[in-house]
Amino acid sequence: MYGVGLVLALVLSACSQAADEDAGNPLPSRTTAQPPSPAPVQGRLPESTARALESDLTSGDPDRVADAVVVPPGADLDPEFVDGMTGLGLVLDTTTFRTIDDTTAQVEADVDGDPWVVYLVLVAGAWMISATEPVVS
Repeated sequence: MYGVGLVLALVLSACSQAADEDAGNPLPSRTTAQPPSPAPVQGRLPESTARALESDLTSGDPDRVADAVVVPPGADLDPEFVDGMTGLGLVLDTTTFRTIDDTTAQVEADVDGDPWVVYLVLVAGAWMISATEPVVS
């Protein structure tokens, strides 16, 4: 249900210059909303995968950032997006990992002290970040 729209939201944000800088959002987002409550997952997001996603996204290295986020083949990430992610305090909470369907999932995250939802897409057997949104209290 969410897959295509979420992938497009991140790709358009990361590949253009629409990273919500004016709104003060540290990650690209599609909307500001309450996180959905999908059914509990049968599997899990390994700690090593979560730490690699965090490290790659915040590395400042465009190639590593591209390893963490869904980007269309041949597209370049916006350098301002990569710079904006550098050093970001991102921690994925693997205990909150939930599937949405066979190839999409969500996980809660702490981003510099603020709660966020991170949407993931399974690409060639690896979870990649497809979109994010802040949690509204």
